[in-house]
Amino acid sequence: MARKPLVVIVGGGYGGVRIALDLAKRNTARVILVEKNRHHMFHAYFYELATFFCAERQGEPQEENKKFYDQLLRIVTVPYDEIFAKFSNVKVEYGTVQKVISSESKVVMSDGRALYYEWLVIATGSKTDYFGIPHLEDNAIGLKSVEDALNIRNRVDELSALASKNKTITVVIGGGGATGVELAAELVGYMKKLSLIHGHPVAHWRCIIVESRESVLAKFSLRAQHIASRRLRALGVTVMPDSHIVDVWPNLLYIGKEKRTLPFDLLVWTAGVEGACDGEIMYDVHLAKNSCLAVDERLRVVPHKNIFTVGDVAASCDPKTGVCLPMTVEKALSEGSYVSRAIHLLARDPNARIAPYRPKASRYILPLGGKYALLEGKHVVFAGVTIWFLKYFILFRYLVSITSLRKAFGRTARQFMIYIQND
Repeated sequence: MARKPLVVIVGGGYGGVRIALDLAKRNTARVILVEKNRHHMFHAYFYELATFFCAERQGEPQEENKKFYDQLLRIVTVPYDEIFAKFSNVKVEYGTVQKVISSESKVVMSDGRALYYEWLVIATGSKTDYFGIPHLEDNAIGLKSVEDALNIRNRVDELSALASKNKTITVVIGGGGATGVELAAELVGYMKKLSLIHGHPVAHWRCIIVESRESVLAKFSLRAQHIASRRLRALGVTVMPDSHIVDVWPNLLYIGKEKRTLPFDLLVWTAGVEGACDGEIMYDVHLAKNSCLAVDERLRVVPHKNIFTVGDVAASCDPKTGVCLPMTVEKALSEGSYVSRAIHLLARDPNARIAPYRPKASRYILPLGGKYALLEGKHVVFAGVTIWFLKYFILFRYLVSITSLRKAFGRTARQFMIYIQND
């Protein structure tokens, strides 16, 4: 029997896992998934982790709450060993990539091991972009990892526990995009609960979104912007539009050319992301906007024919408008499905004709605090508790696609019970 071709996938996010699972089920190739973490992470739910409330645990040291933190991690992660347990043609290599030598079709791991591939998929996702703002990285927390989310949660709890009764604590969120808005909406509820625990008045907290554009959710429709702005006002979140952060010092923001000052106790930066592709790892590629990889119409990394890329790191565009597609879970899954099918066809017939990638109409569900969420589709916008329930149905569908029905149901039920108490 002919030896099946080897596909190396760098990155175990939504797109990378989708490709690995699809190829495993089709059984036309061997797959090696390279990932530095041992858990597949639901980045879209990090805001829940950052605002998870459990009264009996507030203020206790982290080392004394390992069981509790394990419970938190299970909210937003699934082990790769669980996802690929029944597939003998998928191997997960835990580690990082040192470099890709495309002329030899070789991936060199940080420990010196070499992986030779017929096809390579770069699915490394995105990382925080600080836009060169002086001192920002040193004085802000991002929201791109489990560690970031837990850091935000613990820092807010610490501020509440240590503050005097008459001190107002100011939490500033830099960026009024989807991540900043959903975090602010949830954070207000978390801070109110902490006020009750630590005996502070609700007015003890201020949550401010600093946004450089004229409105929050600037890339959404006007109706979605209006609904979100109204909801944030009702929750007590202050929005500062048209406010460009130009410098950051410990506990002090400088805004605009006139360098207006805004004191803060905690700064969370959600305004910018860029492709997580180090130029030293892949030196013979073309980079597009935001350090993303330039691709052709079949999601192949320019100028290579056997290297694909998907998700946040791919600078894929809508062929009708030429506009870059937003970095969303839906984009990663759609591109992952396309690339897995393309590799499947090429593995069966190297001369197979692959149709160009056509993105699906985008839709986005945005939680807005409590049991309330907003849905924006191609031509429709809905909001309310029904959309909040819908997001858990979507989570269940995704879990079914990567684990067994029994495990997906159990995990979704546990998460739903946790979230329904938390929201």
